[in-house]
Amino acid sequence: MIDTSKVQGGWYIAMGAREFHSGPVDEIGLVDWDNLLELRAFTPTHEIKWVCGQVRDSADIPQPYITREEEHYLDIDTSKHSAKPGHVFAIGGGEYRLPEPTPEKIKIQVYYRADEKGFYQPFDFRIVHIGKEVQ
Repeated sequence: MIDTSKVQGGWYIAMGAREFHSGPVDEIGLVDWDNLLELRAFTPTHEIKWVCGQVRDSADIPQPYITREEEHYLDIDTSKHSAKPGHVFAIGGGEYRLPEPTPEKIKIQVYYRADEKGFYQPFDFRIVHIGKEVQ
């Protein structure tokens, strides 16, 4: 498990070897930790990322870096409707639970760091928000 005290009231997305799972942070105990590859627990201001046993807190990313926020459309099949509240179907397959019943976009914050030649390259990102209206 990871310490989720900084992301209470937030959401998590867990990508495993056998499944993709998402839900409110208070349900993070449902994750299959034995087959987990990556987990992101987030609020609009903070993210805790777990990848293959290593935890990264967005507050601890070493400086210097710059950030840029991006909005992307989710691959949701709006022709299909789930009987489960808050669930959507992805165009690529699968039924997922998301924070809103009809989300359209995901907002991410991309972190950039200068390379040895001074060119800025992305090195990480964090999820900021998922919803119909991106905040």
